[in-house]
Amino acid sequence: MFASEVVETSETIMAISLEALSEELLVRIVAFPERPSLHALALTSRTLNRLATPALYDSVDLKGGNGDGGNKFLIPLTYHLLQNSDLASMVHSFSIRDVFTCEEDDLIPLGSEGEDTEYRKGWPADQEDVDSLLERAVADVVDTEKEQERLYDILREGSDEGLTIGILISKLPNLRRLDIIGSMMSAEKRILSFLQRIAKREVPFDKKPVLTKLAEVLICVRYSSKTLHPPMSISNFMQGWDEKYPNSPDMIGAYMELPSMRRIHGYQLGNNDQDAVTESLGALGIGTSPVEEIELRETQLYAADLDKILKSCRNLKTFIYEVGHAWAWYTLRTSDIMNSMKAIEKTLENLVFDHSEYVGDAAEGQDELGAVSLAAFDKLRYLKISAMFLAGWKQETKFDLKQTFPTALEELHVTYVGDPIYCPAWVPKALQEVMERKETVFPGLKKLTLQGALLNNADRLDAIKGLVQTSKEKGVETVILADDAEDTRSWNEKGERGWGFGEEVEWKGCWGNYTHLMSVIDVDGRVVRRS
Repeated sequence: MFASEVVETSETIMAISLEALSEELLVRIVAFPERPSLHALALTSRTLNRLATPALYDSVDLKGGNGDGGNKFLIPLTYHLLQNSDLASMVHSFSIRDVFTCEEDDLIPLGSEGEDTEYRKGWPADQEDVDSLLERAVADVVDTEKEQERLYDILREGSDEGLTIGILISKLPNLRRLDIIGSMMSAEKRILSFLQRIAKREVPFDKKPVLTKLAEVLICVRYSSKTLHPPMSISNFMQGWDEKYPNSPDMIGAYMELPSMRRIHGYQLGNNDQDAVTESLGALGIGTSPVEEIELRETQLYAADLDKILKSCRNLKTFIYEVGHAWAWYTLRTSDIMNSMKAIEKTLENLVFDHSEYVGDAAEGQDELGAVSLAAFDKLRYLKISAMFLAGWKQETKFDLKQTFPTALEELHVTYVGDPIYCPAWVPKALQEVMERKETVFPGLKKLTLQGALLNNADRLDAIKGLVQTSKEKGVETVILADDAEDTRSWNEKGERGWGFGEEVEWKGCWGNYTHLMSVIDVDGRVVRRS
């Protein structure tokens, strides 16, 4: 007996054995394998293929064969799903990152007459249905014959990634999660325009709406934290590091008014023009967005842009704003941020208002980093806030913090308590005085977390002992979190930091979005556990 016959026989036996089980149990079995194993399982029998296929198509992460970016297979995937609408309907999550660009940031073309190259695969040359498929797909997203002809030619020659992506996602009727790279050069403009037309229900989307179930998106930097591969130029790599952040907030405006949108996560967003509201954000109406959660991590937005975003929300429940690095060259005023947040003070339940460890580098200039008050936020239950935003930048004069917190607060998490730059020495004592009046300030408070560089920081640990003791006496669970734990992991081993205020939401990696080792310690600096 040949080896191939042995393999075939063993696979047949496995399939027969599995199929003897109930379908309910088979469904549970199919949910466990990793994708390569799931693909192999789907090939063993008709029954297992039927059960495994939805899991295979549920989440599509478009990658290159060598970690080199997703659009190598963008066209073949689009063709496959245009051919198979039943498979397209199984897709709930879609991700595409990285583009194949040369040093001039131009799309690497297909070969002659659309043939495959090392970097990109074209439309199949031997399939008679390609032209009719593409003609119908274009007709579904434009309203004039002239525009149909123009876009068909562009789509057929494969010269516009944005158009291909727009066509593809418009054919995913059950799409719920979307992760499209934030900066795709010309492709970005195409996708942005496409999303705006959908959100505004312009012709033909007034009668043929698409993306009606899309609820959660990530807008992130150009490169994955897992890989950084050629072809790319050094200028690509440095974009956002020596100038502005690399991603425009335009995409936020495009997503905000989609009817099913609920959660927007953005990473390293910024604008190049301080004097003008970003176009797509300027078009937002007041109270028109159904979004319930916005997370802007490592981001600095101009006041006008942030104002438009928050005023468009009619029921925002979670807002996470982590101000980015000082080198983004933005004028940062906490008063501007708080003025914008007035639009959400009656709906907000969870707030993270934090910053990069380098944010204060520019505070000696035009920035105005004053203390904030959140007393008007009637529904706020969870608050994570930097000590600097509680006390102000280098505010050496002690003041009463009792009017800072909302009475409904249940969990308070203060960051940078171990850093004298961001946390003046009087802050722990002021927080202790607030805690002594817990019954009137925040009677429902259940948990207090103090986070900062606290390992081997005896002076600051001594300063918080009174606060910790008072907190425990008031029946509040108290956690001291040292974020200066020694991180001995290698560059490639650093884990990806989760999203959401509990960091429980998972997305594909973003460049630089690493989690850090932390330690839970006691007031004497002894490590209780690592996290």
